[in-house]
Amino acid sequence: MDEFFSTIKENPKQDCSAAYLAMKNCINKVLYGCKNNTDPQNLTNISSRALTVIGSENYYCRYGMLNSFEGIDLQPDCPKKATKKVKNCAASFHKEFSKDKASPSLCRKYTKAKSCVKKVIEKFCKKTERTRYILKIYQDPFNPYCPGSVDRRKPPVRSPLNPFGTCSAREYFILTRVCMGRFIRTLQENPKKPCRSVFTKKLHNCAKGFVLHCHKNESKYVKQNIERSFARNRAFQQRKYCHGMNFQLSYPSLKRNKCKDTYLLEKQKCEEDYVMSYRANKADKSLCRKYAEAKRCAKNATLALCEDTPQLRDEVNFIYDRFNPFCVSLSDPLAGKGPGERLPRESGPQRPSKASTVPLIGRSDSISSAAQPVTAKLLTFVFSFYLLFIGVSFF
Repeated sequence: MDEFFSTIKENPKQDCSAAYLAMKNCINKVLYGCKNNTDPQNLTNISSRALTVIGSENYYCRYGMLNSFEGIDLQPDCPKKATKKVKNCAASFHKEFSKDKASPSLCRKYTKAKSCVKKVIEKFCKKTERTRYILKIYQDPFNPYCPGSVDRRKPPVRSPLNPFGTCSAREYFILTRVCMGRFIRTLQENPKKPCRSVFTKKLHNCAKGFVLHCHKNESKYVKQNIERSFARNRAFQQRKYCHGMNFQLSYPSLKRNKCKDTYLLEKQKCEEDYVMSYRANKADKSLCRKYAEAKRCAKNATLALCEDTPQLRDEVNFIYDRFNPFCVSLSDPLAGKGPGERLPRESGPQRPSKASTVPLIGRSDSISSAAQPVTAKLLTFVFSFYLLFIGVSFF
């Protein structure tokens, strides 16, 4: 059978009868070779199967091995409308087959027609020995028009790709702290160095490396999409980080957490001092303290102006933990007196930003310990790449 279909595909305009005769002789030779090696009962079954496969010239050369039951009465097992519907199932395939026996679309059309015939018989016909035999034929995945002679099925629907691959969101952000630390430290040590080149070498390339690390088990195609997404957005993110826009503090989902209308304005007041200092001088040593104060202020604004829930507190501790890329230790300065950069000692609730009107909460709800994962907006450039990355069609 494979030789027959190879012949008509290679020479679709030649006389199909010759190809059919060659296939018939081939099947008979195989049957003859089985006679001396098979017991009588099995030989009868094989002979019956050989006759079925040989079929007729029309079955192969006119119908392309897809019988539309033309001239066959399926009653009483199936009503007349079933015969008509079966014919309609095969119409598109037969039309294409008669026009071009080497058409690439025959693979799809043959699979679709078989599926259609199967559904018609299951829906309209009685369950008899004959209909079961017919169904068995149309359930067979053999398809001589497809590569490998097997039906080409639609790929299974895959669940959405985890944007962080084998890493969780928090694990990923912890990894990228390294990139942010290198970016800020290089700017502090080389204040005259162009920010854009530092961004590319220390933050962009580093974050991309961690993305690929978290997707090390993905296909080459997925990894290429990651590379393309980073390349496509590099210039845009470069401007945002060097101008300071991406150093504005993050906030939780406003809709889900039911924040008051004044929340965003209060958060902006918390961050404007340190953002302005960053824009003016990226090597400014006061950024360590100012960023820590801004986080403290923004955290309190969130808890005061958004609906206080356990989930919100978890998000706030996630966003505003002690990680601080502007400090030598990459951690917020300790409160109290002593050498080095320190925050003012808290003797009670204090206002971290002169412009903010939000009261501070008590010490028990201050910035979470270093064990809590990562500040998010500092790494928002990585996440924004991800939003673009997961929007790409992979499959």
